Amino acid sequence: MKAAGRPTIDPALEKLVVRLIEENPTWGSNRIVGALANLGHELTDATVDNVRQRNGFDPAPLRGKNNCWRRFLRAYWDTLIAADFLTTEVLSWRGLVTYYTLFVIELRSRSVHICGTTVSPDTAWMKQAARCLVDAIDGFARGKTHLIIDRDAKYCDVFRAILEASGVQIILCPPQTPKCNAYAERFARSIKQEGLARLIFFSGAQLESAAKIFLGHYRNHRNHQGIGNKLIESPEFLPEAGRIRCQKSLGGMLNYYYRDLA
Repeated sequence: MKAAGRPTIDPALEKLVVRLIEENPTWGSNRIVGALANLGHELTDATVDNVRQRNGFDPAPLRGKNNCWRRFLRAYWDTLIAADFLTTEVLSWRGLVTYYTLFVIELRSRSVHICGTTVSPDTAWMKQAARCLVDAIDGFARGKTHLIIDRDAKYCDVFRAILEASGVQIILCPPQTPKCNAYAERFARSIKQEGLARLIFFSGAQLESAAKIFLGHYRNHRNHQGIGNKLIESPEFLPEAGRIRCQKSLGGMLNYYYRDLA
């Protein structure tokens, strides 16, 4: 059945439209319609717009700007990481105190490392975080080539220098382009919506504990659509029979269902 107001087109023709959109980032829908007419295909601007939206492409003015960024992501996909801060309010005797949590995500696998949580991410704290990231034994940035960050002043010169001295090039997001750090922002939204925003914290230790629990769930028990709806770290064996059980975390806010072989 065709969706109301959005007629379907032949899959092969849609593939051709997507190709024209990808290879010509400055072309608007009307120009693509003209190019298709040259090839014997009669489509309307609205149909091309529907195809563009269905396949996640921006309109022509933005698509031209974002095309270089997509090429960069494809070129270094296996060695890209991105960092961001998430903020959480903690209730203290002085009132609400803002805590900053620095985390880094590997784009390819969606694996996340939490560098730490503090009320003051000053130069000394950021320096220590950078040293841990590039640690020769278990540093999360070991073997990576680029770190994507926004233009937050908390990423001080010392932090950047330590990463770059270890061979990790710092990539600053272009101004007014929030999609460039979309993977990090998506994790920040997930941990807040699924966990932290639903709890009241009375100390930084409670916040760190909750974040650690969520990270374990995120890595081992949460399916991710961006990697084929799979777990980041799947168990070696998934039984097809056995009693179904539920492992609850954070007071039942995070649930994982599995089969018990016993």
